Amino acid sequence: MLGFPLPYCDELLYSTIARYGIHSGIVSPKELLQEVFGDTKIIATPDLPGHLTRIADLYPEVVGITPGDLLYEHTLFPLYAPFIGEERRRCLTRELMANRKSTVHHGWSCGFSDQTTCISQILLRLHKRTDQPVWGMLLAERLAGSRG
Repeated sequence: MLGFPLPYCDELLYSTIARYGIHSGIVSPKELLQEVFGDTKIIATPDLPGHLTRIADLYPEVVGITPGDLLYEHTLFPLYAPFIGEERRRCLTRELMANRKSTVHHGWSCGFSDQTTCISQILLRLHKRTDQPVWGMLLAERLAGSRG
């Protein structure tokens, strides 16, 4: 693959993958999954995507993007981590970085649906900042702030 986009500051990886599809003219979700992950049976999730090592490998080594960078800067993992305990955090980190089927979403997820009243405004602000529609960490920050 040539030209996988760098994630914007505060952009969720889910959005970066979607941008790649748009920029590449890929209209089929299965084709996009095949292109990015080499598998059409991957389940793309906005909060805690797996296969981070595979995605980090899409970038040239000189860019220096690691699976850990993707995990901590472009997923909602930093919001989950303080609440799940050290052992579960380490296990979850390994699972999200592995290039295999994940069981992360069996039993718990982020719950975007209960926060829909503020999402559109946050995405609009992020869209203005980047000039592209993106799911971003501003959304994550707002969701975290509204629960505390």
